[in-house]
Amino acid sequence: MAVVHPLSPALFYIIIHQQKFFMKKLLSATAIIIAASFCTVSAQKGKSKAAAKTVTEQPAAPKEEELVPVTPEKGKEVVAIYPFTCSGRTYYDYALNAGTAVESGFVRSKRFTVVERSRFNVIKEEELFKEANTEEVVRKAKKLGAKIVITGNVMSATDGTQGQKNILGGGVNYKFIAQLGIMFKIINVETGEILKSEPILGKGKGNTPSEAMQESYTDLDRQARMNVAEFLPQRFEYASEVEVDKKNRLKKFKIWGGSDQGLKEKDVVEIYRLSYTVSPKGKKIEEKKLLGTAKIIEINSTESCTCELLKSGDIGESLLTEIKTKPETIVFEYKGSEKPKGLFGL
Repeated sequence: MAVVHPLSPALFYIIIHQQKFFMKKLLSATAIIIAASFCTVSAQKGKSKAAAKTVTEQPAAPKEEELVPVTPEKGKEVVAIYPFTCSGRTYYDYALNAGTAVESGFVRSKRFTVVERSRFNVIKEEELFKEANTEEVVRKAKKLGAKIVITGNVMSATDGTQGQKNILGGGVNYKFIAQLGIMFKIINVETGEILKSEPILGKGKGNTPSEAMQESYTDLDRQARMNVAEFLPQRFEYASEVEVDKKNRLKKFKIWGGSDQGLKEKDVVEIYRLSYTVSPKGKKIEEKKLLGTAKIIEINSTESCTCELLKSGDIGESLLTEIKTKPETIVFEYKGSEKPKGLFGL
């Protein structure tokens, strides 16, 4: 039979004491792990809340500045000039100056209420180097109350010199020349229809390169106003004859239109005979026949000017007869400024 030796009191105390010590250590370690896990979860929750708060508190995108309609002047159509763009950064200054020249020309003409380019607010940089988006342009122009809007995109700019022999003194006289190519558009704001889209070439000459380029801007303005006049004709009535030659041919006459209508010397008017017909749908249709062209040679007042009939020898007599017999059918339409003539056909 095996003999079991009872534990001595001292040995028993040691064993029990060690068990208690290890249990305390185990509980402490478990508590530390639990506490660490709780801190980690709390930190993750805090980060999630902070992230959610960050997303929630992000500032809203700035709203587009409100576009306020312009008030049209009495008897004037509202025309908007959209900031001119360019095909590359090289042409940025040309686009800026061309837009300024065209805008100034329309303001000086006094025949339109002009929505200036600055009214369209700031244009994004990426939009400056491509043709304007027609849909966006129309949307903004409509808010500004414009009837038509004009855009331009500078495609090319060249300069150089050309010479002409000096017949009197011998040698060659040199002039600086400049050409500026623009894709020009006229857009009907109400319908969004592009009324005209074609390249126009502004030409200039001068004693310096800058003078030549400035002349090209002026030429662009002349062409722009002439093109717009096709879609927004400005009409005047006959006032009186000024000069008739011995063969009863009209040479000079006055019309009711002056500085208050934006007319100036060297402006051109076309003379039309109007007639009317009715379509099968019952709509009254205006028809007009071109009779001749005249050039304004003197602004007499705010409401009148004197014109010189071009090709008077061919049409002067018949035109005078029509004016005397049926004056109510004759109208004079503004067609822009006379194209400058000079060296090199510029």
